[in-house]
Amino acid sequence: MGRDPHDAGPDGDPLTEAWPEDERTGDEAWEFDADGYLRDVSATHRAAYGPPPRPGVPLPVMDVPTVKGRRVVLMTAAGPIYDHRAASEVYTDESGSWITVATERAWYVWQASDQRERPELGPPGSRAWAAVNVYVEVYADGP
Repeated sequence: MGRDPHDAGPDGDPLTEAWPEDERTGDEAWEFDADGYLRDVSATHRAAYGPPPRPGVPLPVMDVPTVKGRRVVLMTAAGPIYDHRAASEVYTDESGSWITVATERAWYVWQASDQRERPELGPPGSRAWAAVNVYVEVYADGP
């Protein structure tokens, strides 16, 4: 005859049977922060992992020789817009210098598609931006 899963363990706690003490974090490892979120404050989550991310410096797209596929920052009156990729190199027409940009997601979907089926003008939903308002994320140790 099997044990009823709703029966309490030896200490009266039904959880003890399913999640032994040595495998679970005690209640003392959980605290509410100033915003009211319950956070795990056990020592295992306080460890520092690896060196910090390398610092990036946005450079004007006109100052970087090859930009297609690189992460870019779009400048607007409301502030910078991140998570975009250059879908073309800079090109110039009678109205100025431009670059086609796409969201990160659209870029990767476009890259994963069959090259013969890709639209030549860039990922669906991509747009031309004035090059003067586009910056490329550049790192001190390379792309």
